[in-house]
Amino acid sequence: MSNKYGFTNNLHFLIKKGKIRFPSGHSIRVDRENFRDILSLYLFSIKYGVDIGNDWKIDENNYTLTTPDGIKFSLKGFDNIIFAETFL
Repeated sequence: MSNKYGFTNNLHFLIKKGKIRFPSGHSIRVDRENFRDILSLYLFSIKYGVDIGNDWKIDENNYTLTTPDGIKFSLKGFDNIIFAETFL
């Protein structure tokens, strides 16, 4: 991942702990439990140009993603390919 987006320190990527920054500037805390889901969300935002943090809201406390239309989804088991085919 580049220095502009993603992990600013690659050590955090390897130990699966820290924050990941989306292209919109919004950052999310990651740990071993949510790393795979947040990484999938990150790849989804990069590949499809989704504005995470502004148009698409994330509630870190409830671990949900809200679309611009107000539909809420759990981030557990987030699959970027299935989500893109369904909602984009």
